[in-house]
Amino acid sequence: MKKTLLIFSLTFSVLLTAQEPCDIPCEKKVKKSKEIFNNAKYTGCVNLFNQPHGFGTIDFGKETRSGCWKDGQEHGEFTITYKDGFIKYCSYVEGVKGDCRTLIDNIYDVNDIKTEKNSFDIGLISNQGHDFIPLTISGKKDVWMYDTGASGNTMTREFFNKLPKYTYKKLYTSKGEKDKHIRFKIADGSYAKVEFYLIDKITIQDIEVHNVVFGVHKKRGANLLGNDFWNKFSKKFPPSEGKIKVVK
Repeated sequence: MKKTLLIFSLTFSVLLTAQEPCDIPCEKKVKKSKEIFNNAKYTGCVNLFNQPHGFGTIDFGKETRSGCWKDGQEHGEFTITYKDGFIKYCSYVEGVKGDCRTLIDNIYDVNDIKTEKNSFDIGLISNQGHDFIPLTISGKKDVWMYDTGASGNTMTREFFNKLPKYTYKKLYTSKGEKDKHIRFKIADGSYAKVEFYLIDKITIQDIEVHNVVFGVHKKRGANLLGNDFWNKFSKKFPPSEGKIKVVK
Protein backbone atom coordinates (compact mmCIF):
# COMPACT_ATOMS: atom_id res chain seq x y z
CA MET A 1 0.00 0.00 0.00
CA LYS A 2 2.81 2.42 0.88
CA LYS A 3 4.52 1.70 -2.43
CA THR A 4 1.29 2.38 -4.34
CA LEU A 5 0.80 5.66 -2.48
CA LEU A 6 4.38 6.76 -3.19
CA ILE A 7 4.10 6.06 -6.92
CA PHE A 8 0.74 7.84 -7.12
CA SER A 9 2.07 10.87 -5.23
CA LEU A 10 5.07 11.15 -7.53
CA THR A 11 2.88 10.83 -10.62
CA PHE A 12 0.53 13.51 -9.30
CA SER A 13 3.42 15.85 -8.50
CA VAL A 14 4.81 15.52 -12.02
CA LEU A 15 1.34 16.07 -13.48
CA LEU A 16 0.89 19.38 -11.68
CA THR A 17 4.39 20.84 -12.00
CA ALA A 18 5.48 19.69 -15.43
CA GLN A 19 6.00 22.50 -17.92
CA GLU A 20 8.28 23.26 -20.85
CA PRO A 21 11.79 24.25 -19.70
CA CYS A 22 12.66 27.91 -19.88
CA ASP A 23 15.62 28.04 -22.25
CA ILE A 24 15.96 31.82 -22.04
CA PRO A 25 19.21 32.61 -20.17
CA CYS A 26 18.89 34.36 -16.81
CA GLU A 27 21.05 37.50 -16.77
CA LYS A 28 20.23 38.53 -13.20
CA LYS A 29 17.56 37.91 -10.56
CA VAL A 30 15.33 40.11 -8.46
CA LYS A 31 13.17 39.21 -5.46
CA LYS A 32 9.69 40.63 -4.74
CA SER A 33 10.41 43.68 -6.85
CA LYS A 34 7.69 46.37 -6.94
CA GLU A 35 9.48 48.40 -9.59
CA ILE A 36 8.58 46.25 -12.60
CA PHE A 37 4.78 46.12 -12.26
CA ASN A 38 2.61 48.78 -10.63
CA ASN A 39 0.13 46.34 -9.08
CA ALA A 40 2.27 43.26 -8.40
CA LYS A 41 5.56 41.90 -7.09
CA TYR A 42 7.97 40.07 -9.37
CA THR A 43 10.51 37.42 -8.39
CA GLY A 44 12.80 35.86 -10.96
CA CYS A 45 15.03 36.58 -13.91
CA VAL A 46 15.27 39.95 -15.65
CA ASN A 47 17.30 41.36 -18.53
CA LEU A 48 19.62 44.39 -18.49
CA PHE A 49 16.59 46.68 -18.84
CA ASN A 50 14.98 45.20 -15.71
CA GLN A 51 12.29 43.43 -17.75
CA PRO A 52 11.16 39.89 -16.85
CA HIS A 53 13.37 37.64 -18.97
CA GLY A 54 13.73 33.94 -18.16
CA PHE A 55 11.79 32.08 -15.49
CA GLY A 56 9.88 34.24 -13.03
CA THR A 57 6.76 34.68 -10.91
CA ILE A 58 4.46 37.67 -10.73
CA ASP A 59 2.38 37.95 -7.54
CA PHE A 60 -0.88 39.92 -7.61
CA GLY A 61 -1.87 38.89 -4.09
CA LYS A 62 -4.91 36.81 -5.01
CA GLU A 63 -3.17 35.27 -8.01
CA THR A 64 0.36 34.29 -9.05
CA ARG A 65 1.70 33.50 -12.53
CA SER A 66 4.88 31.50 -12.93
CA GLY A 67 6.58 30.74 -16.21
CA CYS A 68 9.01 31.80 -18.88
CA TRP A 69 9.31 35.46 -19.87
CA LYS A 70 10.95 37.11 -22.86
CA ASP A 71 11.72 40.84 -22.86
CA GLY A 72 8.88 41.61 -20.44
CA GLN A 73 6.26 39.36 -22.05
CA GLU A 74 4.97 35.90 -21.17
CA HIS A 75 6.54 33.41 -23.55
CA GLY A 76 6.02 29.71 -22.86
CA GLU A 77 4.04 27.61 -20.40
CA PHE A 78 2.60 29.39 -17.37
CA THR A 79 1.10 28.09 -14.15
CA ILE A 80 -1.56 30.44 -12.80
CA THR A 81 -2.35 29.78 -9.13
CA TYR A 82 -5.28 31.44 -7.37
CA LYS A 83 -5.49 32.10 -3.64
CA ASP A 84 -8.42 29.69 -3.28
CA GLY A 85 -6.32 26.80 -4.65
CA PHE A 86 -7.56 26.70 -8.24
CA ILE A 87 -4.83 26.30 -10.87
CA LYS A 88 -4.72 26.98 -14.61
CA TYR A 89 -1.99 26.11 -17.11
CA CYS A 90 -1.74 28.41 -20.14
CA SER A 91 0.64 28.76 -23.05
CA TYR A 92 1.82 32.17 -24.27
CA VAL A 93 3.73 33.39 -27.30
CA GLU A 94 5.19 36.89 -26.92
CA GLY A 95 2.44 37.93 -24.50
CA VAL A 96 -0.47 36.41 -26.44
CA LYS A 97 -2.39 33.77 -24.50
CA GLY A 98 -3.01 30.47 -26.26
CA ASP A 99 -4.60 27.26 -25.00
CA CYS A 100 -5.34 26.78 -21.31
CA ARG A 101 -6.35 23.87 -19.13
CA THR A 102 -7.06 23.56 -15.42
CA LEU A 103 -6.10 21.17 -12.66
CA ILE A 104 -9.54 19.51 -12.92
CA ASP A 105 -9.29 18.77 -16.66
CA ASN A 106 -8.42 15.29 -17.82
CA ILE A 107 -5.34 15.25 -20.04
CA TYR A 108 -3.93 12.73 -22.48
CA ASP A 109 -0.86 10.72 -21.57
CA VAL A 110 -0.22 7.49 -23.44
CA ASN A 111 1.48 6.09 -20.33
CA ASP A 112 -1.81 6.37 -18.41
CA ILE A 113 -3.40 3.65 -20.56
CA LYS A 114 -2.18 0.20 -19.62
CA THR A 115 -2.78 -2.12 -22.56
CA GLU A 116 -0.81 -3.57 -25.45
CA LYS A 117 -3.72 -2.85 -27.78
CA ASN A 118 -3.50 0.22 -30.00
CA SER A 119 -7.29 0.57 -30.06
CA PHE A 120 -10.22 -1.16 -28.41
CA ASP A 121 -14.00 -1.09 -28.12
CA ILE A 122 -15.84 0.00 -24.98
CA GLY A 123 -19.15 -1.81 -24.71
CA LEU A 124 -22.30 0.13 -23.82
CA ILE A 125 -25.16 -1.25 -21.74
CA SER A 126 -28.55 0.15 -22.77
CA ASN A 127 -31.17 0.67 -20.06
CA GLN A 128 -34.35 2.80 -20.16
CA GLY A 129 -33.16 4.86 -23.10
CA HIS A 130 -29.70 5.58 -21.71
CA ASP A 131 -26.28 4.04 -22.32
CA PHE A 132 -24.04 2.96 -19.45
CA ILE A 133 -20.40 1.92 -19.11
CA PRO A 134 -19.27 -0.41 -16.30
CA LEU A 135 -16.20 0.78 -14.39
CA THR A 136 -14.20 -0.88 -11.65
CA ILE A 137 -12.34 1.29 -9.14
CA SER A 138 -10.37 -0.28 -6.29
CA GLY A 139 -12.15 -3.57 -6.84
CA LYS A 140 -15.60 -1.96 -6.64
CA LYS A 141 -17.79 -2.13 -9.74
CA ASP A 142 -20.68 0.11 -10.81
CA VAL A 143 -22.13 1.61 -13.98
CA TRP A 144 -21.64 5.16 -15.26
CA MET A 145 -24.06 6.86 -17.62
CA TYR A 146 -22.53 7.88 -20.94
CA ASP A 147 -23.67 11.52 -20.90
CA THR A 148 -22.98 13.57 -24.03
CA GLY A 149 -24.47 16.64 -22.36
CA ALA A 150 -22.06 16.63 -19.42
CA SER A 151 -18.64 18.24 -19.54
CA GLY A 152 -16.89 16.38 -16.72
CA ASN A 153 -17.06 13.09 -14.86
CA THR A 154 -18.85 12.58 -11.56
CA MET A 155 -19.44 9.76 -9.12
CA THR A 156 -21.88 9.37 -6.26
CA ARG A 157 -20.82 10.25 -2.75
CA GLU A 158 -21.83 6.75 -1.68
CA PHE A 159 -19.44 5.10 -4.17
CA PHE A 160 -16.61 7.53 -3.41
CA ASN A 161 -16.84 6.88 0.33
CA LYS A 162 -16.00 3.21 -0.33
CA LEU A 163 -12.64 4.02 -1.94
CA PRO A 164 -9.40 3.68 0.07
CA LYS A 165 -7.86 7.07 0.78
CA TYR A 166 -4.53 6.16 -0.81
CA THR A 167 -6.21 5.74 -4.22
CA TYR A 168 -7.13 9.40 -4.78
CA LYS A 169 -5.84 12.94 -4.39
CA LYS A 170 -8.08 15.93 -3.70
CA LEU A 171 -7.61 18.72 -6.25
CA TYR A 172 -10.20 21.40 -5.55
CA THR A 173 -13.56 22.10 -3.91
CA SER A 174 -15.99 24.34 -5.78
CA LYS A 175 -17.96 26.87 -3.78
CA GLY A 176 -21.32 26.62 -5.50
CA GLU A 177 -22.78 29.77 -7.04
CA LYS A 178 -20.02 31.96 -5.56
CA ASP A 179 -17.19 30.06 -7.24
CA LYS A 180 -15.27 32.21 -9.72
CA HIS A 181 -13.80 29.32 -11.72
CA ILE A 182 -16.36 26.53 -12.12
CA ARG A 183 -20.03 26.14 -11.21
CA PHE A 184 -22.23 23.04 -11.29
CA LYS A 185 -25.90 23.81 -11.87
CA ILE A 186 -28.28 20.99 -10.94
CA ALA A 187 -31.88 20.19 -11.92
CA ASP A 188 -33.56 22.44 -9.32
CA GLY A 189 -31.60 25.46 -10.57
CA SER A 190 -29.24 25.69 -7.61
CA TYR A 191 -25.46 25.36 -7.73
CA ALA A 192 -23.85 22.34 -6.09
CA LYS A 193 -20.62 22.30 -4.13
CA VAL A 194 -18.38 19.70 -5.71
CA GLU A 195 -15.08 18.16 -4.65
CA PHE A 196 -12.69 17.17 -7.44
CA TYR A 197 -10.37 14.19 -7.08
CA LEU A 198 -7.62 12.62 -9.15
CA ILE A 199 -8.34 8.89 -9.08
CA ASP A 200 -5.24 6.72 -9.32
CA LYS A 201 -6.73 3.99 -11.52
CA ILE A 202 -9.99 2.89 -13.10
CA THR A 203 -10.61 -0.27 -15.10
CA ILE A 204 -12.81 -0.47 -18.19
CA GLN A 205 -13.26 -4.10 -19.15
CA ASP A 206 -9.62 -5.26 -18.93
CA ILE A 207 -8.05 -1.86 -19.69
CA GLU A 208 -6.50 0.22 -16.90
CA VAL A 209 -6.69 4.01 -17.20
CA HIS A 210 -4.69 6.02 -14.66
CA ASN A 211 -5.02 9.58 -13.33
CA VAL A 212 -8.68 10.28 -14.08
CA VAL A 213 -10.46 13.32 -12.59
CA PHE A 214 -13.93 12.93 -11.06
CA GLY A 215 -16.23 15.41 -9.36
CA VAL A 216 -17.99 14.25 -6.20
CA HIS A 217 -20.99 16.17 -4.87
CA LYS A 218 -21.14 16.88 -1.15
CA LYS A 219 -24.33 14.82 -1.03
CA ARG A 220 -25.64 12.08 -3.31
CA GLY A 221 -24.66 12.96 -6.91
CA ALA A 222 -24.61 10.65 -9.92
CA ASN A 223 -22.24 8.40 -11.85
CA LEU A 224 -21.67 10.21 -15.16
CA LEU A 225 -18.98 10.08 -17.83
CA GLY A 226 -18.87 13.44 -19.62
CA ASN A 227 -17.02 14.69 -22.66
CA ASP A 228 -13.86 15.43 -20.68
CA PHE A 229 -13.36 11.72 -19.98
CA TRP A 230 -12.51 11.02 -23.60
CA ASN A 231 -9.56 13.41 -23.42
CA LYS A 232 -7.71 10.52 -21.75
CA PHE A 233 -7.49 8.87 -25.19
CA SER A 234 -5.82 10.05 -28.38
CA LYS A 235 -9.02 9.51 -30.37
CA LYS A 236 -12.66 8.53 -29.81
CA PHE A 237 -15.19 7.45 -32.43
CA PRO A 238 -18.97 8.02 -32.16
CA PRO A 239 -20.97 5.12 -30.68
CA SER A 240 -21.82 2.39 -33.19
CA GLU A 241 -23.70 -0.86 -32.62
CA GLY A 242 -23.50 -0.52 -28.85
CA LYS A 243 -19.76 0.22 -28.74
CA ILE A 244 -17.41 3.18 -28.55
CA LYS A 245 -14.06 2.71 -30.28
CA VAL A 246 -11.11 4.54 -28.73
CA VAL A 247 -7.45 4.76 -29.70
CA LYS A 248 -4.70 4.54 -27.09
